[in-house]
Amino acid sequence: MTSSIPGRELLDHPSAQRGFAAVRALLLVLFIVSAASLLFAYVERADGDLVNTVVWIRGIAVVAAAVVLYAFAALAARGTAWAYRRLRLLAFLIPCGIVLLIVAPGEFPLWMKVEQAVCGVLVLATGIILSRGHIRGHFLGLARARR
Repeated sequence: MTSSIPGRELLDHPSAQRGFAAVRALLLVLFIVSAASLLFAYVERADGDLVNTVVWIRGIAVVAAAVVLYAFAALAARGTAWAYRRLRLLAFLIPCGIVLLIVAPGEFPLWMKVEQAVCGVLVLATGIILSRGHIRGHFLGLARARR
């Protein structure tokens, strides 16, 4: 049976399926790391040098972002072009923001800068995977079919 969706065979290709599985795994690890940082903040909440208001705000935002990114990945794996475009764009923009957070002096304690660096690597890896081979080929095919 042939699909009427242009490039669908690329999305169904085993390497694309492995790519999306890797993306979902990376984003699950992102969620676990960011949730663990919130747990650490809760345990150490009495130490003002380790946990301040900025840590809580950033920690909650990163957990929420991990959930949204995972939802985009699930939709993109089913062929939803807008979710793929947003996920791929964010996968390259988020690490840029994290680099600025790490190098900027200010409110973030060292442990959170390290946690954010780990999160940035995880998100960047998803962008690299999404930009390769069969996954990108599928969504390029969709874009060409619309013209």
